[in-house]
Amino acid sequence: MELLYTRRYKVNRMISFTISFLLAVLTAGIVSNPPYGITLSHNMRAFVGIAVFLFADLFFTRKYRKRKRILYGNFPMHWESILEEYVPYFRNLDKEDKEYFLRKVQIFLEEVMITGVKIEIDDLTRLLVASAAIIPVFRIPDWDYPFLTDVFVCQDNLSEDLELLKCQDDVMGLVIYNKSSVYLSKDLLLKNFQKTDGNNLGLHEFIHKIDEVSGDIDGILPSPFLSKKDRSEWLKIVDNEMIKLKNKKSDLKEYALTSRAEFIAVAAEYFFERPVEMKDKHPSLYLMMQKMFRQDLASAVSDEAKHIIKK
Repeated sequence: MELLYTRRYKVNRMISFTISFLLAVLTAGIVSNPPYGITLSHNMRAFVGIAVFLFADLFFTRKYRKRKRILYGNFPMHWESILEEYVPYFRNLDKEDKEYFLRKVQIFLEEVMITGVKIEIDDLTRLLVASAAIIPVFRIPDWDYPFLTDVFVCQDNLSEDLELLKCQDDVMGLVIYNKSSVYLSKDLLLKNFQKTDGNNLGLHEFIHKIDEVSGDIDGILPSPFLSKKDRSEWLKIVDNEMIKLKNKKSDLKEYALTSRAEFIAVAAEYFFERPVEMKDKHPSLYLMMQKMFRQDLASAVSDEAKHIIKK
């Protein structure tokens, strides 16, 4: 999949050209009739128009010019060994997909600021944060987190380090609607990546951030994850699964009963960490999530297991 010359890049170029051209024409028109009877030559008007066009175009395309510089650069070689050791999802990718994953990590870490709250942020933490963000969108072409600029990482419980959470207990991760930040516990983030037991704080919070793009954090992911045609089917599956969970007939975490928004975040943790188990125990839920995230992880895991056995 393309990382630079995407559909959004092409739309950006078209919009940038159009706005820059209109601004240049408008500016040239203004300087053609300057105040106090001052007159400018045609060459000067042309120069001003061209200058405005170039400056405007540079401004509107700055994101993709920066991304181009990122992709033409090399990522640190030790990143791959860290991901191999700590991110099972990465280990299961083939060589080409690993390169693609690393490039997406590179872009994410350049475009999103990861800040430690009373702690230093090491490469392991930065890579785990980026991995949690990339895993659910890995097969979604041309996807960015439009409402994300910062990730704040605390050592453990967020309520111990963040003033806005002083009145709450045991807050390990947080996404606040209509804010550009995600808050994570470093200790729990690392612990969750060390074993695939269906619990992953980072995945959980970034699913909320994806959900927010639809206009509300309500458990209905935006297009291209969930089309309008599939929404009614998705809600039906969610409601059925929540009934099973209420009746103690499901192995999903009870926290999924909090709301539909929490349900999809909990289900996504299960889907990405225990795909074979989810496909066996929750086939309808698995198939819908496979469609949403465009990833058939259960088959990928099965194929890898067969490959290992043959060896």
